[in-house]
Amino acid sequence: MNILRKVIREILIENASHEDKLANHIGTLDLENIRQALELGEAVDLVKEYEEYSRGMYAGDLYSFNALVKRSFAKKIEAAIQSNPNPSIAQPYMDNRNYELIHYDEDELPPFTHVTIRIKVP
Repeated sequence: MNILRKVIREILIENASHEDKLANHIGTLDLENIRQALELGEAVDLVKEYEEYSRGMYAGDLYSFNALVKRSFAKKIEAAIQSNPNPSIAQPYMDNRNYELIHYDEDELPPFTHVTIRIKVP
């Protein structure tokens, strides 16, 4: 697994479109893809910091990722999530959706902004 991550990291660093690729990974709403994309995002300076929280629920686990990301990356994450017609998680989370994306700006932190992604995993 570490070898695979190292190879993926090298490929993403070499490629100019790494921002799009990482946003698409997050857009799958797959738990491991989100974790890996945020981790790799730190390596290429798209993510300044992130935290992961989880909480057990009756019908599955709720995961929340709070990240400080570049504004351009936040917009691509939002677009990738909204363009995903068939997310990988089957159970709905809120309002018949299985995810929640909260995006807000912090004027004192340009060019970064906070993003919170919540998913429910059955």
